[in-house]
Amino acid sequence: MKSVEWSSLQAISELQGFCDLISEWEKEIESTEVCKDRKCALIDTTAIMSSYALEIAIKSFVSMDSSNAEVECTHDLLKLYDNKDMTEDTRGLLNQAGITRQFLENNRAPFIENRYSMDNNASGKLVTYRASSLRKLVQLLIDKLPEAHCIHF
Repeated sequence: MKSVEWSSLQAISELQGFCDLISEWEKEIESTEVCKDRKCALIDTTAIMSSYALEIAIKSFVSMDSSNAEVECTHDLLKLYDNKDMTEDTRGLLNQAGITRQFLENNRAPFIENRYSMDNNASGKLVTYRASSLRKLVQLLIDKLPEAHCIHF
């Protein structure tokens, strides 16, 4: 199993940036003034970015529960959710945010699926997560940070 060193504190900062971008794109997608091609491009980009943000959030939860700073290098969210280092308390937090095991069984690797959704062999299905839902996960991560690492935005 390949692992990478992980910084949940840095990830939270990156997630905040992703949420800001996704929020702007959502506004533009909902605008009636945006041409169809631009809207399609924004939807595709939002799907990829939002699924990557979800992956970063789940990896951050695993990292906070782990005794070391390494997280498995995978895009499989179900595999991360089932990680032996993730506590039941953390799974409870994720469940409250709608990220349940059952949900992830249906969307195991949205980052990969979204990236290749335009391929002829792909299902063509896009999975997009709203900035508001991702912000809830970011807040849960901030709340879970040890006192010594408190951050304010």
